[in-house]
Amino acid sequence: MLSRYSWVGGRRRSRRREEDPGFYYVDRIRTKLAIILALTFVFHILDAWLTLGHLARGGTELNPIMDVLIQIDPRLFLVVKLGLAGSGLFLLGLHQNFPYTRHAAASLFLLFLGLVGYHLYLLSV
Repeated sequence: MLSRYSWVGGRRRSRRREEDPGFYYVDRIRTKLAIILALTFVFHILDAWLTLGHLARGGTELNPIMDVLIQIDPRLFLVVKLGLAGSGLFLLGLHQNFPYTRHAAASLFLLFLGLVGYHLYLLSV
């Protein structure tokens, strides 16, 4: 699944041979999927930033694991949240030719778009 080319310079975009299995890993993510994943990561960043803003105004974090991390150090919260999100989105991109991957990416995009919209709604109330 991962090779040294997964990070820079890989050429695998599709199957090499017709008899290769239908579900295969790639080194290069399709541009459209890469844009969706990058925007989803931007929404993760906005979610973390807006969450810290809400907490500064007296709000509460509903996720108990993230709440513990915020209590320890808000920077630790950011590192863990964005590290997990980035790793997961990267692995999702490598699986672009597997069933339902594009649906999962689109669903995550819409979910975090809605979450950022909810944060903005809370700011306006």
